[in-house]
Amino acid sequence: MHRLARVATAAVVAKYRLSSGRGLLFLFAAIFDPYLYALTVYFVLAPVFKLESIERFHILLIGFMAFRWGMSSLLASENLIAILRRMAEHSPTPMTAAVVAVTAPPAFVFFLSLTSAFVFSLMMDLPQQSLSAAGWLLFVIAIQAVWTVALILILAFLKERRILSSDMPVVVFASLLWILSPVMYTFRDIPEGASKLLTSYNPVSHLLAAYQNAYWYGQNISLEVLPALTVLGAGLIWILGRFAFRDARAAPRRQVRSAPAGGIHLAYLAGRRSLAPAETLPDGAAPGHVPWRARITDLRGRDLVRLLVANWDGTGAERMNHIERIAEISAIGRLFDDFLAIYPEQALDQLAFAVAMESPQAGLVLDGLFDTPPPSFLSTAWLQVRQSAESGRAMTIVCYRRPSVPENIAGTFEVQATGIDTQRGDLGPALLPALDLADRVESRDEIVEHGTATGDPQIPLPFASVLVTGGSSQIGRCVLRRLVTAGALSYAVGRNRPPGLSADRFIPGDLTEESLDFPDRLDAVVHIAGLWYLPGHIDALYARGVRRIVCFSTTSIFVKHDSSDAGERDLVARMVNAEKSVTERCAALGIACTILRPTLVYGLGIDRNISRAAVFIRRFRFYPLAGEATGLRQPVHADDLAAAALAVLDTPAAAGKCYEVGGGERLVYREMIGRLFDVLGIPRRFVAIPFLGVFATIAGFVLRRPEVTGEMVQRMRRDLVCDNGPAIRDFGYDPRPFLSAGRADLPNAGDATLTP
Repeated sequence: MHRLARVATAAVVAKYRLSSGRGLLFLFAAIFDPYLYALTVYFVLAPVFKLESIERFHILLIGFMAFRWGMSSLLASENLIAILRRMAEHSPTPMTAAVVAVTAPPAFVFFLSLTSAFVFSLMMDLPQQSLSAAGWLLFVIAIQAVWTVALILILAFLKERRILSSDMPVVVFASLLWILSPVMYTFRDIPEGASKLLTSYNPVSHLLAAYQNAYWYGQNISLEVLPALTVLGAGLIWILGRFAFRDARAAPRRQVRSAPAGGIHLAYLAGRRSLAPAETLPDGAAPGHVPWRARITDLRGRDLVRLLVANWDGTGAERMNHIERIAEISAIGRLFDDFLAIYPEQALDQLAFAVAMESPQAGLVLDGLFDTPPPSFLSTAWLQVRQSAESGRAMTIVCYRRPSVPENIAGTFEVQATGIDTQRGDLGPALLPALDLADRVESRDEIVEHGTATGDPQIPLPFASVLVTGGSSQIGRCVLRRLVTAGALSYAVGRNRPPGLSADRFIPGDLTEESLDFPDRLDAVVHIAGLWYLPGHIDALYARGVRRIVCFSTTSIFVKHDSSDAGERDLVARMVNAEKSVTERCAALGIACTILRPTLVYGLGIDRNISRAAVFIRRFRFYPLAGEATGLRQPVHADDLAAAALAVLDTPAAAGKCYEVGGGERLVYREMIGRLFDVLGIPRRFVAIPFLGVFATIAGFVLRRPEVTGEMVQRMRRDLVCDNGPAIRDFGYDPRPFLSAGRADLPNAGDATLTP
C-alpha cells in the first residue's frame, strides 16, 4: 500500500506540476472549473426555462464535478498500456500501479472539488441540506470509482485489441449517459417513473442520482441496483486485469542465455526486428527493460521517471537522488523536462537505460536499448555496465544491430542468425568473426529478398565506391539496393544500419559530429540526409578521393519561403543556405555536384505524407478536406529518385546543375487522396470541414506534431508541381505514375507506427 500511495502522489505531482510554483495554480483551476461549467448552464436554465434555485445550481455543480472525474479518467486512460509496460519493469503489481497512476489525479481533484461543494452548501445554509449525507459520500465515491476503473480498462482493452483506434467513441457515449443522468433536472421536474428509468438503466446515472438523494435529503442510498452493479464492475476489473493485459503486463524476455551474477552476457540477434515479448530467459533471469516506443501524452520525461522511482524502496530524499542520477546518466539534457511525445528514439533508449541502471534490481536484461544511441553515449554506457557487473549484478545485453564492444569489457557472448548455428564465446577477439558471419548471412538474404529479386538489370556505374548518407530513409534504401544490384562498393553513414547492408560497409556516427571515420578511398557521395549537414564534411570527403556528389534538396524552397509557419520558413532558409554553401565549396575544390529537388516522396510506407494519409483512411474510413482541395500534386516514388541519383552520377553534363524531379503524373489533391481509397479497397468518402486549418494548428500544438499546421491545410488549394523536362532531357529521367504498383507502394498502410 505504501508503494501505491507513493505512485498516486507522484502521479498527482506530475499531472499538476506541483514541483513548480505554478503547479498550485493548475490544481486550483482544476478544482474549481466545475463551478464555471455549472454557472454557464445555470444562466441558460434560469432566464430561458425559468428554472432557478440554489438547489438547482448545487445539483448542477455536483453533477459537473462527477462528470469531470469520469471524463478526465477516460482521457487519461490513453496512457494506461504504455505505463503498464513501464511498471512491469519496476513494480510487483504493475496493473494496479498503472491504474493508480492514471486515476489518482482526477480522483484527487474530484475529492477536493466535492469538499468545496460541501463547504459551499454549508455557507449558503441550504434548508434541505443534511449533514447525515456526509456518511454516504465515501460509499458513493467508492462505487463510482469501481465503474470508473472498469470503464478505463474496457477502453484500454478495446484499443489494445485495435477494436477501437480512438477513445472518442467511448468518451462521447459516456458523455451522453451523463447528460441523461439527473444533472440538468431535479427529481420533481419529471414523473417518478421516468426518474427511475433514467437513474436505473445506466449505472453512472444511478450513482449520481443516489449521490444527490443522499447529499440533499439525507436519504439512504437505494440498494435496488447499486450492489449488483458494483459486483459486476468489480468482476470486470478482475477479469480484465488478470487476463486481458497479460502480454502487456508480462516483462519481455528473450530466448538467450542469462548472465551469471557479477558477469556480462551479450546476445546479438541478427536480422530480428520485433521487440514483442518472446520466450522466457532460463535460470530465472531478471525482467527485461525494453525501448519506450509507446506514445505517452501529457507526461514529461521527469514525470514518468518519478512514477517509476515511486515503486522503489527508500526515503523521499533517496528517491529524489535517484531521479537526478537518472537525468545525469541519460545525458539527454533539457529533454528530460520536456514532453515524452517529442523524444527521438535514441533519447528514449538513453532514458530507459538510465532508469534500468539506477533501479535496485539485482540483475538486468537490457533488451534493445543499445541499438539506437550514438557511439559517444554507448562508450560510457558499456563502462557503467562493467561497473554494475563488478558490483555483483547480472548484466544481459540483447542487441538487434551490430554491437561495438570496448576492448576492456569482459564477459560472454552469443550470436544468433538465421541459417547458422549459434556462435558462442568470450567477449574479445572471438566476437568479431561471429558478428561478421551473422551479418554476411543476413545481408545476403536481405539483398536477395529486397534487391535482385525485383528484376532490376545489372547497371554498371563509373564509380567503384559510393558513400550514402541517410541510408535508412526510403530514398537511401532504394539507392543502396540499386548500388548492390549494380555491383558497386557501397557504404552508408548514420546512427542506424540500413537493412541489407553488411556491417563492414556501415559507418556508425552522427553527421553533426565534426569528424567521422570515412573509408580511406571513396569516389562519389549520394547525400540524402539534411543538406545542411554536408558542408562540414566536404573537405574530408575530398581528401578521400570524392570527385562527384549528388545531393537532395526539396521543391519546398519555392513554395514555403513565404509560409505563415515560422518553422517552415526557417527550414527553407536553412536549405537555401545549405545549397549555396555546398555548390560554392564543391566548385572551389573541383568536385562535380548536382542537386536534385524532389516533390512529394512516397514508396516504402515510411514517409510523413502519403503513408500517413493511407493510415488515416484505413483507420477512420474518411478523409477531411478544406473545400474542394483542387491544388495539383506530383508525388514521386523513392525508387525513381534513387534511379535519378545513380543516372546523374553517370552524366557529366549534369554537374553543377539543379534539377526538379517529380512523379510521372499530376493529380489534384482530392484525386491523389482518392487513389489511396481505391488502392486500399475503401469507398471514397471526403468530409469538408470548415476552419480545418484552425483545427489542424490546434491539433499540431496539442499533439506535439510540428508537421501538422494550418499552412499544410491551406496548401490543399495550391499547385505544388515541378517541371521534369530538364531531367528527362539530360539524364533520361522516367518516373512512374502514382501508385502504379498498387498496395505494394504502401507496404505498411495498416501499421499506425509506420516504422521500418
